[in-house]
Amino acid sequence: MHERRRHKRIKCGFKALVMPSQNARIRLSAFGIDISEGGLKLSLASNIIVGSTVIVHLYRPNGEVAMSIMGDVVYSRISPNKTGTYETGIKFSVSNIADRKRVVEYVNEIVREKNKRPEPELEPMFRITGKKRKAQDVTPQQMSLFVFVIIMWIILTVAFFYVIGRYLDSMNMSFFR
Repeated sequence: MHERRRHKRIKCGFKALVMPSQNARIRLSAFGIDISEGGLKLSLASNIIVGSTVIVHLYRPNGEVAMSIMGDVVYSRISPNKTGTYETGIKFSVSNIADRKRVVEYVNEIVREKNKRPEPELEPMFRITGKKRKAQDVTPQQMSLFVFVIIMWIILTVAFFYVIGRYLDSMNMSFFR
């Protein structure tokens, strides 16, 4: 089956919130699978009736709402990846140029975010080996945490013996008598 689409779909992940237009009290959290200027595919925990009109709130990666747009559900089917979710296709009901421009800007923002180069992985400072496990790389953050824990352990041990020593002195006792 060959699908004819007017707009190129961009596969990417983004957060969305879907509200059926008949009942704005119902709010369904969704995860965006792909998006185009004409619509999107969402992963939802609930099935939505095909043909119903919904309001979709699209979120930026930083968590703020980028835009809200109306659309019509064109399909809703159980996800083939056996996660118990539904893949739902929504066609945007965009009639004016301003709304279409906002959709294009959001798609471009998602594409820019998707194309950002990932952070380089930190090189390990040391390699720890153990008898029953394979070698494990230790990042600078892990090493810093390890050093911090050791220093805190030393400080608490010294403080403990200082307090015990003061108590024993007050009782005219000593560690070494």
